[in-house]
Amino acid sequence: MPRAAAKKVELMEQPIAQGEARTMKSSGPASEALEPAQYEAGERDAQIITPGVRIDKEKVAKLAFDQEMVEIRMHTTTDPVAPQRFELGVNGHMVILERGKSYTLKRYLVEKLMRCKETTYRMEEATGPDGERQYKYIPQDALRFGFSITRDDHPRSADWQRAILAEPN
Repeated sequence: MPRAAAKKVELMEQPIAQGEARTMKSSGPASEALEPAQYEAGERDAQIITPGVRIDKEKVAKLAFDQEMVEIRMHTTTDPVAPQRFELGVNGHMVILERGKSYTLKRYLVEKLMRCKETTYRMEEATGPDGERQYKYIPQDALRFGFSITRDDHPRSADWQRAILAEPN
């Protein structure tokens, strides 16, 4: 059964909402020259927050937790090829960090930094069940960019840090 064609909307024929005229003074401070805009809640606003829609309080609390500020100190390194400055970004929010300096960052950036792990492998010689020589490759995970949290006032901070660092790379 063929589907009915969707009704085409001509954008140029649709009414476009217009703002109210505002008065601008010809003298005085520029910051006070333009009359403030008046806004009235309309039908569309009622559709955005609909009564009866369940708000996930746990998610709201997690988002608030992620926005808290945390103080960190980036460690220096003796590795001559390790970058001394590097970018850290989450959802388009970028910061440039430098080793040996202190920063106050939002928790979600610190979490990203905690998730930057590097895996190296060491090799151990072993003897197999049939007496043949074998090698074990043992992984070792470490933070890619060493740092310390110097101040985090949230009571769940220690549990949060342990949980993030315990996750596999």
